[in-house]
Amino acid sequence: MLERVSAIARSVATDIPALSYVVATDDQKIETFCYKNQIPVIMTPISCQSGSDRVMAAALKTTPMPDYIINLQGDMPFLPAAHLRQFIESMMALQSQSIQVFSLCVPLEWPQLDRLRELKKATPMSGTTVVTDQHQMALWFSKNILPALRDEAHLRKTMPLSPVLRHIGIYGYHIEALKEFCQRSPSYYETHESLEQLRFLENNIPIKMIRGKPIPGFLLSGIDSPEDVARAEDWLSLNRCE
Repeated sequence: MLERVSAIARSVATDIPALSYVVATDDQKIETFCYKNQIPVIMTPISCQSGSDRVMAAALKTTPMPDYIINLQGDMPFLPAAHLRQFIESMMALQSQSIQVFSLCVPLEWPQLDRLRELKKATPMSGTTVVTDQHQMALWFSKNILPALRDEAHLRKTMPLSPVLRHIGIYGYHIEALKEFCQRSPSYYETHESLEQLRFLENNIPIKMIRGKPIPGFLLSGIDSPEDVARAEDWLSLNRCE
């Protein structure tokens, strides 16, 4: 999984000048794996409580410290490189608007929404949705499927895509916003939902959502549980991915 995610990061970094990537980990097995496979790696403290804390720890070891940082989570082995490239390019274009935190979402096709509902019967904490305002600023994230659809039968007849946005675990931060995040304690709803991005919203730090194109089939799924690992392996087997 790490090898796949690193390959995605490497391909995008090759295309965008001044962009570099590194794996941040506290696991010596991962460090050894990265060295053997010529993947850049930085060791971070085991005390990091979230991915964002780990990204901050890695940034503190980077010279010079970057103004903006991308957090591509290591459990996204099927993310199309084009979506990561679009996210970074959109983020770079919006920097002049004083936005300090970015993330990615994609609309779900109706069959994908059906699949997500079915998956949540077995693993309710797999998969996150987000709702946004008219300016694509995040209003809320949840492990529940948002929004509730009052007249879904009519919507299915009139809308090619569902109104549900799947959150994709990519973040972009200005270093100052990331510092503020790490200085604050885990927030109330962050703790209940186990979603670190809620700490930003609960502390009135807005998140700009970059909306990507729908991602076909299983490819939008992260690996959030042992059941997801089995599903991923089945998908790879059926699609003969190397």
